[in-house]
Order: sequence, then structure tokens, then C-alpha cells
Amino acid sequence: PQLEGSGFISVGGLKSLKKLNLSRCTFLKDWLLVRIAQGCQNLTHLDLVNCIKITPQGIKQVSHYCRRLVYLNLNGVKGGISDQSLLAISSNCRDMAHLEIETGLGYLMTDVGVLAMAERCVYLRELNFSHCSNITDAGISWLAQHCHSLEVLNLSNCVKITDVAMRVLSEGCGLLRKISVDNAKRVTDVGVRYLAMGCKVLSVLELRGLVFLTDGVVRISLPLIICLFDSKTTTTTTTSGTRFWKTGASTSCRKTRRNTYESEYYWCVSSW
Repeated sequence: PQLEGSGFISVGGLKSLKKLNLSRCTFLKDWLLVRIAQGCQNLTHLDLVNCIKITPQGIKQVSHYCRRLVYLNLNGVKGGISDQSLLAISSNCRDMAHLEIETGLGYLMTDVGVLAMAERCVYLRELNFSHCSNITDAGISWLAQHCHSLEVLNLSNCVKITDVAMRVLSEGCGLLRKISVDNAKRVTDVGVRYLAMGCKVLSVLELRGLVFLTDGVVRISLPLIICLFDSKTTTTTTTSGTRFWKTGASTSCRKTRRNTYESEYYWCVSSW
């Protein structure tokens, strides 16, 4: 059985309460949560996992009354996570050390919210941005510049981050001991190499679904050469700097970019 309105309100009378777990209380609404926050202003740990009726306004009010929060778990709070939520949390809960915000509506959160968290919550040690599909390298760069104490970071399914994010993390977050970039499709061998070089204390590295990871072995039996052709010239230069004649290129190459400086460019994978 779940707590009803009177049960939630009674919790607000516990003035000395430090830790509160309300996970999976699907009947919990904003006004009840605010009543609890008003009475429990000494809270340091709050778990709201799967409290699906909480909205950004409710999170904003909680952060206003519970300014001593160091742990906040909002996983599954589908309607309560947005840039507005992060702005409120970062403004009021400056000692935040552990924040979980994995939801099914991660697109509501952008680099704007990440910037606010990075600049104001510099003591962050654990952060979960999983499924936040609108966070880019810019947001992660701000995070790496300010949150040097980060130890655990979850960026799984953040599909817009690239190797650039891995580089800045390796430079600014050397204390990382666990990082997940599962299904961050744009991260490649280069990004993983950055992490390996800069994050020396990593003990857990999750790389599921990274389609651009390779074994680094050159295929001698079928040497592939990636060429960039200019339709107005008769030669081409490979990525390694070797120049070749453009013989027959027009039939074997696939156009992938629009005209640039009135010259058509083609990517070609050929066996030489």
C-alpha cells in the first residue's frame, strides 16, 4: 500500500529528518511534496525515483526549502526534469554531491541546465545524465572545467556527445573512477584513448553499443583507402597524405556533401 495525502503530510512534521526515500510513490503530487519539504528543511538525502506526478515546479519548491540536500535521485520523474529544474537545484543546493536525473524525457534538458550545475555545484561527485539526448560536447566541457571532483559519470544514450567530450573529461576530471558512455554513438577509438590517458584511476568503463570502436588492426588482405575527391582536379589526397590520380572516381565514389566553394567533394572507399 502507498501513502495517501494524510500520510505524506505527517512526514512533514519530522523536523530533524535527514534522509527520506519516497521512491515509487506514484500518488505523490507537487503540493504534497512541498508540504513535506516545508517541514523537513534539514533533509540531506531525498529519493524520488519513479514519482511520476512530480513536475518541474515541484522540484523547484523542494530545492527552495531543502537547501542542505547533497543527494537527490530523480530517476523516472518523467515530467519533473528540465532546464528549469536544474537551474533551481543549482541555485539553492550548492552542496549537491550526488544527482541522478535519468528519465524518459531527457530531451527537455539541454546544455543550459548543465552549465548552471557545473558553475554552482562544484562539489559534485556522482552525476547521472543518462538519456539526456540534447546534451552536447559544450555542456560536458563546462562540467569538466568546474567539477574536478567528479568520480562517477553516466552519459549513456547521450547521442550528441563525441570524442571532444571525452577529451575535456580526461583533462578536467582526472578523479573519475567510473564512466558510462553506452550507446553514445559518436564516441570512437579516439575518445576512449583520451579517457585511458587522462583518467588513470578508472575502475569501471562501460562502452556498450559504440559502433565506431575498432580493434585497431590494419586489414592487409583488403587495404581500404578513404579518399577526398575534388571534381575539378585530376588527383586526390588520402587521409594519410598520399596523392592518387582520379581515374574512374566518378563511378565508384559516393557524394555526401553539398557543393563547397563551388567544388564537389566525394568520399570514396576503394581497394588499391
